[in-house]
Amino acid sequence: ELKIVLNRSDLDFDALSQSLLLACALGDLFNHFDQERQAVGLRNLRQRIAESCYANTNIKADEVFVSDGAKCDIARLQIMFGSGVTSAVQDPSYPVYVDTSVMFGQTGDVDANGQFNNLVYMKCPKENNFFPHLDEVPRADVYYFCSPNNPTGAVATKAQLEELVARALKDGSILVFDAAYAPFIK
Repeated sequence: ELKIVLNRSDLDFDALSQSLLLACALGDLFNHFDQERQAVGLRNLRQRIAESCYANTNIKADEVFVSDGAKCDIARLQIMFGSGVTSAVQDPSYPVYVDTSVMFGQTGDVDANGQFNNLVYMKCPKENNFFPHLDEVPRADVYYFCSPNNPTGAVATKAQLEELVARALKDGSILVFDAAYAPFIK
């Protein structure tokens, strides 16, 4: 029996991380049993999404990914990346990027400012439309970027996104681009 006590001094983070990994793996296993039944429905759903949301693009149904939400998807990515990567997050940022980095052992200790030592915080100042000054951002293995941003609502320009992609390519890094709120700015 696994017992988790939510008293910070009693938490065994190694056991908690292993439990979370096991829970994710079991969830994926149980989802596998239901996949055959869902395959036809998901195919139809992806087709409808491609036709209604991406009608004027080259996006096809087999390029549409339907998931159970960003939190689960970000956790799955973190499992793939493992604990040996350095992640960069916007500051301010969608909290799940930081939370999952902590859960999967990527962040190290908290400093005096309440930030994690092994996490790169990309300061996104208001005077730069909440976009980071990329020349001031240390290299990271994974860059998380949300536009429109959660929580600010700021939308990066095409030129800014091109700069971000160029930076990730230059660094040989992975760029996780979260555009969950894009439909609200059309």
